[in-house]
Amino acid sequence: MKIALINNSLTVYQILDVEGEQDVLDLMKRIPMVVDISVGYDPEPSIGWVWDGKSLVDPDQNIIQHKKITKLGLRQRMTFQELVVLTEAAQASIPLKVIMENLQVATYIDLSRPETIAAMNMIVSMGLLTAQRASEILNNPITELERYKGE
Repeated sequence: MKIALINNSLTVYQILDVEGEQDVLDLMKRIPMVVDISVGYDPEPSIGWVWDGKSLVDPDQNIIQHKKITKLGLRQRMTFQELVVLTEAAQASIPLKVIMENLQVATYIDLSRPETIAAMNMIVSMGLLTAQRASEILNNPITELERYKGE
């Protein structure tokens, strides 16, 4: 059996081959977290991978996941006045209305999706947000409160 040892920072710091379940139980008495990586991982996790609460993820391949925020998280990145301007403009613009409706029915907002970026660019081209504000909304670090925690 192959296992990953996870430190308090939720990062893999060592990979071990162990004989059986008893070896794993003995390690669990001394190590904060031990994860079986024998099955279900492709590619196999390595040192530096991170425990996300459900599984080990490659931090170099996990950038998109970390760009997922809640719908409220997106709204709270905008000022009240910006939201009012967008809401008023959506009454006169069918494309903007469609974007706003898509946001309402979305499960989460992925700030890295080309569609999300294109929508923000359209809002900028309409003069409703500056390019700097759109960039801040799309690129500011995601807080724990904003982060989408679903599948």
